[in-house]
Amino acid sequence: MREEIKILADYIAENALRNTHQRYDVLDVFINAEGHFSIDELHELVRKKYPRVSYSSTFRAMQVIEKAGLAARLRDVDGVFRFEHFYKHQNHAHLVCTSCGQIIEYDNSEIIKLQKKIAARYKFKPTGFGAKIRGICQRCQR
Repeated sequence: MREEIKILADYIAENALRNTHQRYDVLDVFINAEGHFSIDELHELVRKKYPRVSYSSTFRAMQVIEKAGLAARLRDVDGVFRFEHFYKHQNHAHLVCTSCGQIIEYDNSEIIKLQKKIAARYKFKPTGFGAKIRGICQRCQR
């Protein structure tokens, strides 16, 4: 967690943003929770530990945390944005159930290698990689 705090503090300083304790409170809860959270779900978790942190502070904090490279935003099957850990979690992608919305992470390092080869073949400079598979999870198939 210390690394993440330093990354956030450096980002805040480099971008001349206000250095508020709410941003670190939200980061604390986010980093210590596993999963993919909508802003509503994350705010509920934050309020359990830090009752004075408002919804808007949670929302604004997550925008900064995302821009600092500590979180990634993805859209689920209902169009709701969810946040997930990004720092030291880059080599994964998602299986998304179009029935229940479950998100399953999988290691996509082999896919990234293939994508890099394809990009090099076309002298294309990639800025990011992704692989999302939509389908029906095992539970919904029953």
